[in-house]
Amino acid sequence: MLTLAGFYTAFSPACISLLGLWLVVIQINAGHWLNQPAPETGSISPAQKQAYAVALYFAAPGTMSLLALIDPTSTVTWRVVFIIISVLGLAGMLWSGSPHRRRHPDALEVSDQVVHWLAIGLYVAIAVLAVPPLQTLRIEGVLLTVLMLLGVHLALLLMFAARAPRDKPAANPPPAN
Repeated sequence: MLTLAGFYTAFSPACISLLGLWLVVIQINAGHWLNQPAPETGSISPAQKQAYAVALYFAAPGTMSLLALIDPTSTVTWRVVFIIISVLGLAGMLWSGSPHRRRHPDALEVSDQVVHWLAIGLYVAIAVLAVPPLQTLRIEGVLLTVLMLLGVHLALLLMFAARAPRDKPAANPPPAN
């Protein structure tokens, strides 16, 4: 762990900073996302679930990295932390569900679904790799980095989708009288 302490020391603040930026984006777009219709009365809209899932992409890896630094010489600490947070991240991803459920999704929506299921696989892999008494922190670091990059991908898609015009303008607007 001592050789990887530098990585985790830099990675954790990067994730926490991305989480802070994402919270600003949520605040800016809160009106749009909160006004989207929920499937059932009293339930959470798909955009709100997506915003939560993106926050997980930054909060979980950042927290794992930060807590792994509590005792860099102890493998037990980081193993327990990685397993617990991976299970919680997995539960959060399953709760938030697949981002889109339309019959004919476009290419971006398909990429959202691929990213969603890939993230679930990453959480499982991180938890499983933390179980055996092997030195897997390098692999865990790569998986956490991929998880964070997937979060950046979804954050950008959500952010741009919130700014997309609601109605497409007419190709040739009628002349004004």
